[in-house]
Amino acid sequence: MAPTIPFVAPKVDQNIDELFDGLADPVGAGGNLAGLPAVAFPHGFAGPGKLPVAMQFVGKPFDEARILSAATLFQARTGWHRELAPIG
Repeated sequence: MAPTIPFVAPKVDQNIDELFDGLADPVGAGGNLAGLPAVAFPHGFAGPGKLPVAMQFVGKPFDEARILSAATLFQARTGWHRELAPIG
């Protein structure tokens, strides 16, 4: 389990490249290079604007069924995937 990105979701009109300004993707890059499957899903809101945050499950190579099952179970027991971020 890991965060998907190291900050809350950007606002619609914000340039995401500015958020990564000089940073490599610390979470996804290693898993991508290693060929590890991952699934990301919402798990709440954070920051002053209460913007969405997400986490991901990363599995062993060819273990997609296990991480999809874990994400499905998480969503069945929480309601974060039904929540909407505040507008404005």
